Amino acid sequence: MGALASARLASPRFSLTTDMTDSLMSDVDSMVGRAESLLRSKDYAAAAAAAEAVLRNRSLLSKAAVVRGNALLFPLLDQIMDGSRENPSRADFQEAGDMFVLARKIDPENEVAGIEEQNMQSIIQMLLPGDDTDLHEIHHASDNTVLGKNPQGSQQDDDLDVVIVGAGASGVGVGLMLIQQFGIDRKHMLVLERGARVGESFRRWPEEMRFISPSFNQAEWTKSLDLNSIAQDTSPAKFLLEEHPRGEQYANYLEAVANESQLPIQFCTDVTQISPLGVPGHPRFEVHVKPSQVAPAATLSSVHCKFVIWAAGEFQYPKDSGGFQGMELCQHNSLVRSWVDVPGDEFVVIGGYESGIDAAVQLARTKRPVTVLAASPCWQESSPDPSEELAPYTRARLRDVMTDASLPQPKLHGGFTVTKVAKADEGYLVFAKEHATDPVALDDHAQVQRIFSTASPPILCIGFEGSVAALVGDLFHWSSDKATSSPVLTDQDESTRTEGFFLVGPSVCHDGLIFCFVYKFRQRFAVVAEAVARRLGKDTRCGIVACRSADMFLDDLAGIHACAG
Repeated sequence: MGALASARLASPRFSLTTDMTDSLMSDVDSMVGRAESLLRSKDYAAAAAAAEAVLRNRSLLSKAAVVRGNALLFPLLDQIMDGSRENPSRADFQEAGDMFVLARKIDPENEVAGIEEQNMQSIIQMLLPGDDTDLHEIHHASDNTVLGKNPQGSQQDDDLDVVIVGAGASGVGVGLMLIQQFGIDRKHMLVLERGARVGESFRRWPEEMRFISPSFNQAEWTKSLDLNSIAQDTSPAKFLLEEHPRGEQYANYLEAVANESQLPIQFCTDVTQISPLGVPGHPRFEVHVKPSQVAPAATLSSVHCKFVIWAAGEFQYPKDSGGFQGMELCQHNSLVRSWVDVPGDEFVVIGGYESGIDAAVQLARTKRPVTVLAASPCWQESSPDPSEELAPYTRARLRDVMTDASLPQPKLHGGFTVTKVAKADEGYLVFAKEHATDPVALDDHAQVQRIFSTASPPILCIGFEGSVAALVGDLFHWSSDKATSSPVLTDQDESTRTEGFFLVGPSVCHDGLIFCFVYKFRQRFAVVAEAVARRLGKDTRCGIVACRSADMFLDDLAGIHACAG
């Protein structure tokens, strides 16, 4: 991404405060007044120089117009995503669109203004198809880019080499890798995102949830990237000034990176089906889509492409059914927006590890008792693989609440399997089997039935079904039953069942190696991108060297096994 991107990511993009803007305008007024005075006194050379000094401020003025446009746009997007409120009309978007137009008129080199305008237009076309309010001021966006283009538009579908499903960390990361390192033309690829903005899943995190892996910008001193970075020359720590960012913050980082790179994204688009159409050696797909957040009867459309990269993630697809009787009576932790706002005076959390312990810590901080029922005492366990043990950040937070006399200590129960949840007169009953601590006693008689009562719906922290199993499971072979295992992949993370269909992100697994952290799964972006680019006829040798030198081309999984063992 280079020095320009690094400089721009040094602080939140276009973060002009009201005081800064007022001060700028005051200075501009003063400078214009001086130029006019010089003109009246016929000191033309000095007047021209003074006027030129004013014009040099147009970049900041243009950025301020983008800030105002987004400040008007984002509440409308929140309104659309809130199913309890009526959608805004097209006319409601007019003022935001005017700001983006103004920004481009002030500074034609402000590419971000054009990107924001086109993204907004895409959202309007997809979500408000029946509203014919005239938005001629907004419709002037250039037609020579895929960004934000409706699938029903004039672009030839067969021009697409690659479709990426999902504009989160994986989708943005592999998209940048295709463009920047392996020479894929932006016009021949498209990212489909069901949300209205980049990083939709991160924006749905509970307010209190933070990254457990720390961000630190050490790029100038080592060749290592920030642990949570998805691309070279970027750092969430440098951009956000946070070591453990919240979901909303991290989504803003992803959005800035995507905008900086002009990644072609079509928002508010649900993928409903992927149909393989190719023959061996020549994969081809029809990707069926519909506008998201509208009636299920909306007309379907489709795009065609040679390769599909699935990057839709897991968070929006919780594991909330099929595990035990009464699971539907529970609340999955992914549906919590803030632990402070969860009603109830005491809770039972079903599940441990990061989700379960985070829920326990957050509820304890609200001074409400909580009981954790986990399959194993994860708070006592350690492993060579950080994916199989609590992060130091989580252990420290748990230790803090356990030693704080002003808070109720969470009751931690390891070795329990919940078998049923039932509604009771005054709340809920949670039935669980306690496993024998004696490893020799392995039969059912060694298990003790326990019943826990709670007035509030139990909190489910048992993980996610994931988008792969939920939406495209039939395009993969599975190592065993897909409810308990992972999709089988080639060494390039391609489906062994569907040629040309690739997987990136936390659902990737190879022989027990789990890629659930950003710093893990980002190292496979280049492996996938190289495979796609090579089969599209690109010379990938330079890209491989560049990515390998940055520790972004992990193809030696045997070496990882040796270290973990």
